[in-house]
Amino acid sequence: MNKNRINVVGGIIVDENKILVAQRSIQKEHPLKWEFPGGKINENENPIEALKREMKEELSVDVKKSKFLLDYEYEYQDIKKIHLYFYKIDEYTGKVRNIEHNQLLWTHCNDLEKLDFLDGDRMIIDRIQNSNILGL
Repeated sequence: MNKNRINVVGGIIVDENKILVAQRSIQKEHPLKWEFPGGKINENENPIEALKREMKEELSVDVKKSKFLLDYEYEYQDIKKIHLYFYKIDEYTGKVRNIEHNQLLWTHCNDLEKLDFLDGDRMIIDRIQNSNILGL
């Protein structure tokens, strides 16, 4: 594994044509920025395992079915390079609960650019808004 690169997974949950987004905690790096729920992939995990673990830890849901959407690398100026893996979560059990974010928001895909997202999420937002990647 590349020590200079952080592997991250993000889950995109769609319900009634709205997408779940999360605002980072004030205590975290990039405080109060918006993101898609997810997090770092541990060294012993593949992206799907990390997706399931992160959704359970952050939202209290169990992912039953997901579909790979896109992966790409983004380099932040403050040192780190991130390899992002995004999945659409097609099926899950449990009720979405906010466990660690400042807030959760269900929003229309056309309203994503109104939120102050992490720069690394801009490519997936562009793809959501300008293609049929989510099948909406």
